[in-house]
Amino acid sequence: MDELSKIATDYGFINQGKIIEEITNKKLEEISKKRTEIIVNDVNECVKYLEENGLAYEVVSKKQVNIYDNINVSKLVVALSNKNCIVENIREKEETLENYYMNLIGGERNV
Repeated sequence: MDELSKIATDYGFINQGKIIEEITNKKLEEISKKRTEIIVNDVNECVKYLEENGLAYEVVSKKQVNIYDNINVSKLVVALSNKNCIVENIREKEETLENYYMNLIGGERNV
């Protein structure tokens, strides 16, 4: 499937003979973009830090921010801690076309 992502412009995902989603390559690239997902107790302080440092980000929820630039995790955690913003969880994520499909249909048991 990852080879397909190099040439396709639109995707139609089929499960059990039915189209379950149609998506453009551009939208899929946005969803698949490598990011660092960070869960914090104070999104506002986190956002202030990210903006002060010119980092690309997206606020996902009251507690989650996705960061789209390369970051020094240790520096980020210390800086946020100094602002009383506690990092509760942090992970890097990059979605492949195959992973996206598997998540869409609910995992391998539904193939």
